[in-house]
Amino acid sequence: MPQSTTPMPAAARRSQLTRVRDARRSATTAAGIAAERVTIAQRERGTYRAREAATQLADNPVESVPQAR
Repeated sequence: MPQSTTPMPAAARRSQLTRVRDARRSATTAAGIAAERVTIAQRERGTYRAREAATQLADNPVESVPQAR
């Protein structure tokens, strides 16, 4: 790609850098939000599994817990 022989005006360069910075920040924020949602979903699944296990123990205590003889 050919390079321009005239330098970009300072105001245009600052504007371009600001747009690039904002785009990167948005991408980072979006990635962070997505990662946080995954973490919350995994935590919820774990909580659900623990709740299910507790319910099964409460419903079938004799079958679930080995009895000492």
